[in-house]
Amino acid sequence: MRDALRLMEAHDRLQLAQMQALRLSALQDALREGIASGSAGELDIKKRSNGVVV
Repeated sequence: MRDALRLMEAHDRLQLAQMQALRLSALQDALREGIASGSAGELDIKKRSNGVVV
């Protein structure tokens, strides 16, 4: 039973790490595309109008 619990906890940690990696990747893409700017861990998404950043 303890092994199953440890396995479930490890799985939860893995899922959390994967979600954090996806979030970081999306942030990097947004910054690279110029649709976001950020500092001190904050993110401001710029509005798009017909594909043009405003």
